[in-house]
Amino acid sequence: MCFNWKSIDNAKNKKELTLDEIKKISMKFPNLIYLTISGGEPFLRDDLSEIVGSFIENNNTQFVSIPTNGFFTERVISVSERLFKRYPWVSFRIGLSIDGIGKKHFHSHLDLK
Repeated sequence: MCFNWKSIDNAKNKKELTLDEIKKISMKFPNLIYLTISGGEPFLRDDLSEIVGSFIENNNTQFVSIPTNGFFTERVISVSERLFKRYPWVSFRIGLSIDGIGKKHFHSHLDLK
């Protein structure tokens, strides 16, 4: 079993941080000018805009980067538009991964040849 598969199996047994836990973390930081939300597909979280908002409001975040595979296009658009309208002074970067489709995409991330 490769490392990546072990990581996936272990991750299934762990819970994600709740919005309240994330807010508590953000309140412990002083200014956090740059923020990247990544790991898996960030747009799968229903509370993504609230997560980003907590850092903008608590930490004076000015630049936010969120990579995505773009699979959930409507959600990416709706969450992004909500953030753009609510925080027009923040510079957002929504990065789209276009390194492959299907097996090719999956294999490129796991280094399988």
